[in-house]
Amino acid sequence: QSGTSLKEFEKKLSDYYDPELIEDVVQTIGSADQVKVWSWDIGDFSSDEHNDLACVVRYSKEKTKQCSIFFFVDINGSLIPAGNITRDFVDSPLEVGVAIRDASCYVTSKKEQFNWNIVGYRYRHGIFFESDTFSTSRIGTQTMETFTDHVQRRNKIHVFSTRNEE
Repeated sequence: QSGTSLKEFEKKLSDYYDPELIEDVVQTIGSADQVKVWSWDIGDFSSDEHNDLACVVRYSKEKTKQCSIFFFVDINGSLIPAGNITRDFVDSPLEVGVAIRDASCYVTSKKEQFNWNIVGYRYRHGIFFESDTFSTSRIGTQTMETFTDHVQRRNKIHVFSTRNEE
């Protein structure tokens, strides 16, 4: 529950990537003694059949409750930074996570108790973009789920009773 050091993270990445690609990641993230990695995933969010990488890091010098998320795509044998965003957390950096599936990278973050955001990102033809969003908001005994698909231009709202799910 204290994050992973950058050195430990490098060791884990060595199962997937050559040392040169890992060095690309380390140079982008920054100083090894000031960084903890809290979440990471490997998969293809660029739809090119090569493993991409996303990771959530927290810098020890950071005074706010905030994490940085780095997105790397494998282009011609190098892990190139595709994007970098920040997300706030409420109690712990563990409340910010990444998961790569269905050709998207999803970033989950807690807004407050029972309220979460999940934002999907993709990388296509040199462009890193937000592809969809899902959020939950709980007020009393009611929960509202909102889904927006930016690619297909579709929205869906689901409101239900938290107690009986009607």
